[in-house]
Amino acid sequence: MKLLSKALLVFLFIILGAYWILPVGLHVDSDSKESQKIVDRYGRLIRVYRNVGDTSTLKLTNVPSLLIDLVVSAEDKRFFSHGGVDLKALGRAFYQNLKGLRRVSGASTITQQVVRMAYGYRRSILSKPLVMLHAFKVDRSYTKGEILEYYLNSIPYTFKVKGIVQGAEYYFGKDIDMLSPAELATLVVLIRAPSRYSSLKRQERLLKIRNQLLDEVNLSAHLKELSKKEEWYFKKIRHKSTSPHFVRTLMKSGPSEKIVKTTLDLALQEEVQKIVSQKMQGLKSKGVHAASVLILDNKDGSILSYIGNHDFFSKEGGEYDGILLKRQPGSTMKAFTYALALENGFTAGSSLKDEKMYFQAGSGSFKPRNYSNNYTGLRTLRDSLANSLNIPSLYLADKLGVEKLYNYIQSFGLSFDKPSDFYGVGLTLGNAEISLLELTSAYTAFPNKGVAVKPKFLLREKTKVKRTLMKEQTAELITDILSDSLARSEAFGRYSALDTKVPSAGKTGTSTLYRDNWVIGYTPRYTVGVWVGNMDQKEMKNVSGITGAGPIYQAVVNATSKFYHSGAFVSTHNYDKAQICSKSGGIATEQCPHSYTEKYVKGTAPKHDCKLHSRVLLTENDKEPFKILSPVSGAIYAVDPNIPRELQKIDFKTSHKENIKEISWFRNSERIATLNSLEELKWQLEKGKHKLKAEVIFQNGKKDSDTIYLNVL
Repeated sequence: MKLLSKALLVFLFIILGAYWILPVGLHVDSDSKESQKIVDRYGRLIRVYRNVGDTSTLKLTNVPSLLIDLVVSAEDKRFFSHGGVDLKALGRAFYQNLKGLRRVSGASTITQQVVRMAYGYRRSILSKPLVMLHAFKVDRSYTKGEILEYYLNSIPYTFKVKGIVQGAEYYFGKDIDMLSPAELATLVVLIRAPSRYSSLKRQERLLKIRNQLLDEVNLSAHLKELSKKEEWYFKKIRHKSTSPHFVRTLMKSGPSEKIVKTTLDLALQEEVQKIVSQKMQGLKSKGVHAASVLILDNKDGSILSYIGNHDFFSKEGGEYDGILLKRQPGSTMKAFTYALALENGFTAGSSLKDEKMYFQAGSGSFKPRNYSNNYTGLRTLRDSLANSLNIPSLYLADKLGVEKLYNYIQSFGLSFDKPSDFYGVGLTLGNAEISLLELTSAYTAFPNKGVAVKPKFLLREKTKVKRTLMKEQTAELITDILSDSLARSEAFGRYSALDTKVPSAGKTGTSTLYRDNWVIGYTPRYTVGVWVGNMDQKEMKNVSGITGAGPIYQAVVNATSKFYHSGAFVSTHNYDKAQICSKSGGIATEQCPHSYTEKYVKGTAPKHDCKLHSRVLLTENDKEPFKILSPVSGAIYAVDPNIPRELQKIDFKTSHKENIKEISWFRNSERIATLNSLEELKWQLEKGKHKLKAEVIFQNGKKDSDTIYLNVL
């Protein structure tokens, strides 16, 4: 008996000694480096760069009361009544485990869990008595509120994710006070086994436990019912940023703030991401595997949306950033050529030749063709730019001088890797490689009337502008042309992907062999750049700017207009107007088959009537035979798969036009049209070999005819 008493006394002495020497300090390492948050312009979280040791502490007074109820209900129901060790729960667990001959339940309290986290105890049977003793001492050294606060800030979820604040950000992308009751309950359930319950295979089990937990707390019946219906799926994408390319480029500049406030609009970014992902589904069959979109605020260059690639995880080079890659921009460069022309004696109504020409190329020459493989004769500058005709653009580049054009384009902030003579007149067709970031920035000069804004990633950055060599009136006229839906209808159709719900101006571009296609466009408020192609530069299957990047551009402009009101383009200058011939650019007369109203800088409007369509009378003694002047017999044409078939037409022109009373056209002996003297035949291309004959009746009653042969591939 004495021996037993001595043993008990020794045991008690050991317990008291252990109790005496056990530490009770609960504190967060003050030397730990805090995480860095990347947020959008409105403070919405984009990404968190976590550091080991970061606690992201939260005071208990700022914790939602529902969260406290949920944690206590799930982890330690008698937390506020026991002394650090729940003897009742301990007895129940001992009985259940003994009865089942295995571990059925535990009795670890929140205070015991705090002790394990604070002092590094390993989970074992031998350590449990010491943990209980330590918990008993901690309970007498701290208030329940202090213990609970430490617990909530120290819960380990997964690697580098520690505490309830980080858990909310990691699993839901929200601040703790923004979580719904269902999300709070989910966060609490995940405390027990984060890796197990966040698995897609265990979603049903997770939701079942969550709903049971919701039944244990004080919620209205209606809110409880709604919360139980709320679904949640943890996706791997949450481990990444919602804007990975944007964040990666941003962080290269090394921002040091704890909260990095960017110019991005996360809501718009997510909307644009949906659009691009959806549109790309229809382009994959055409050999297209990448798309990039950039939206800049014209006021200060803020990047509102930045989609470096529609799918960061794509095996087709998804990690590469298409906004920064340099590629050939195609016909998007023509806008700068026409702007320079307007400042060097040309007007929007100037007549340009769209016919066979040869241009210098190194020591030789080359003969360019239009996108449609057709020549259209005389065209005004407006029609030439709006319909993206190659030859008039090359003619202007040659006439103005390549070096002059080269320097003019550089004033917009665009940089080139080679000297001007390397590119030659092909500079106007986009043979120099440029990034989408540079080009979209350069285009802001048009809505800003000569001032380009540099893109900026952070709200705190000062706005940087670049005064270009372009005059205000030139910018307004280019905008007027690029927003002219009717002017571009011949090439793109009356209603194309360049037509948006809000006033906008846009230009397409397609590089050689369909490797890249672009649309750069703008409203008064924002500028949108879209690139579509492949990161490995594989050719696409006849995808042009209007069919590839175009639908994305249209949808993005329309979506952005819901976030940022844009309004209409407003001219700050007065312009003269004149009704001109659409071919010669002279003042239209009754003989001109087509005319329209053109805008001119004061004093530059034409003063003479159209000379191309002046009346020439023929007499009965004229021996000049009637001829089909265009197209030439034996000509070969090709149907372009990227342009709507109804728009692929040939204009037929004849001699003696002003003296003709009636003209009948036949294709392979079948009459296809009978026209008067002022009407022109526009024949839609049809594949095959064709015999085309024109029979005329002159004003004096005489008749004549001519026949040509065409081959359409």
